[in-house]
Amino acid sequence: MKFSQAVYEKLIELVRERPSLYDCKLREHKDQVLQKKLWKTIADLMGDKDITGDDWKKIWRQKRDAFFKKRKELYGQIGSAAKSVYKGPLYDQMLFLCDHIPVPSTVSNLVSDSQDLFTVVHTD
Repeated sequence: MKFSQAVYEKLIELVRERPSLYDCKLREHKDQVLQKKLWKTIADLMGDKDITGDDWKKIWRQKRDAFFKKRKELYGQIGSAAKSVYKGPLYDQMLFLCDHIPVPSTVSNLVSDSQDLFTVVHTD
């Protein structure tokens, strides 16, 4: 299904107003009954009687996944310089998701000054 940018913007705003749909730190995020109810509410507010809450959920996931993919493309791995890439019309509106993106831990093979590889033992 293809919609106008205004429809996608409305969907994004309705989801943003309901953090339990995207913030996995919230207990309500795992409540499937609540999730289904929220998506039905969004379907009602979107106004198209032929599109169900499950349909809007799929559309949201596509937009969310595209945002994460674009963000990864823009910033690459942690510590990489940002690239100059076209963001798309909905990118800025979805930036609220950045606070909810799990940041992978990094592993370094460098030793900091406070860490010693070897402990020197003095025997006198």
